[in-house]
Amino acid sequence: MINNMTRCIKIDDWIFEVKMVRALRVSHYGDPYSAITNITFNGDKAIIDGVMLKDQDTLNDSDYQILKAFCLKMNVNHIDVEPNQNHHLPNPLDYSQIANNR
Repeated sequence: MINNMTRCIKIDDWIFEVKMVRALRVSHYGDPYSAITNITFNGDKAIIDGVMLKDQDTLNDSDYQILKAFCLKMNVNHIDVEPNQNHHLPNPLDYSQIANNR
């Protein structure tokens, strides 16, 4: 498993910067997924938004821990979850100070 990822890769006179990732909740790529979300990166901050769920399913704490783990691998110090996504959670979680919990 990869410990840390870089968001910038230089090839010749080009720099490729990862600014957005689409995350799918699915066991095998290509299979139908049960949830999808976008993660946008801006400096050391990540914004999780656009959560869509199949069959009125919910994102749980385990899902958010996995999203957090990915963001930490991308060297993020602050994570914001789109406010209107909290209605999917039985107990909304505060990820505004995520860097303190590394």
